[in-house]
Amino acid sequence: MNGLQLIQLNFTMIVTINLKLVNLLYGMLIEFCTTESCPVMSAGPKYEYLWADGTNVKTPLKVSAAEYIEYLMTWVENQLNNETIFPSQIGNFICNALKVFLFQKISYRL
Repeated sequence: MNGLQLIQLNFTMIVTINLKLVNLLYGMLIEFCTTESCPVMSAGPKYEYLWADGTNVKTPLKVSAAEYIEYLMTWVENQLNNETIFPSQIGNFICNALKVFLFQKISYRL
């Protein structure tokens, strides 16, 4: 296995592990944080998160915390399943600045 193949594996593994951890945490919190009990996605009273993926939703939307997490999980899954970003075959990976940026964006959102 060459260095580029290791980078491909590392990118994919890190994002997948982060997604699984967030999904596990979300699974534990969902019964306490519903659309009614958590009407906004926030980090305290000063910070509110709006959802926009840049493709399907271009104008940021105010959504509940539960909806935000659902949007996030779907978006990350779509990125992971995109063969041009994360190819399933070792050796088909091309590392460029755009992929590094996308990896950072996925990790930041998670």
